Amino acid sequence: MITELISSLMGKRSAALFIQFFKFSLVGVSNFIIDASVLNLLSFTTKIYSGLPIALFNVISFSIAVTSSYAMNKRWVFRDPLAPGTKKFSKFIGIYIGGNLLNTGVVLLLTSFFLPPGFTPQIWLNIAKIIALPPSTAWNFFGVRFFVFRSKHDENKTMQDNAATAIEDSL
Repeated sequence: MITELISSLMGKRSAALFIQFFKFSLVGVSNFIIDASVLNLLSFTTKIYSGLPIALFNVISFSIAVTSSYAMNKRWVFRDPLAPGTKKFSKFIGIYIGGNLLNTGVVLLLTSFFLPPGFTPQIWLNIAKIIALPPSTAWNFFGVRFFVFRSKHDENKTMQDNAATAIEDSL
């Protein structure tokens, strides 16, 4: 029912992309909980809340979350019917390395150079982690959507676009 409502408002193709992004975001929330929990555990046990060790902690926590992200995105969000393969997983990891660099850069920048009055370093670390979410989420979604779990429709459209371009170039 909700799918039909969204389709009638946005059009079928836009609605499908919107629903896929919504599911991707739900997976992202669960992965953020994993990511933030590991980051906080590492920070709390070492009492380190800024500087280069935070970059290492963030890479560790983000990497652990990526493992569950791959499984959930493959099966539920993008419904990839193919058996697990190293090629897709490698592409997925490549996209998420870019997202991790973006995420870690924002966290490192905010925790190393800013500490707004009234915030403890631990609270500010978590706020920085939340601020880092939108850019890394956008990077990850579009990278995974268009380079890892491409639908047959996307592949056919690309082939049609390439054929049209070839015809135009030959004229």
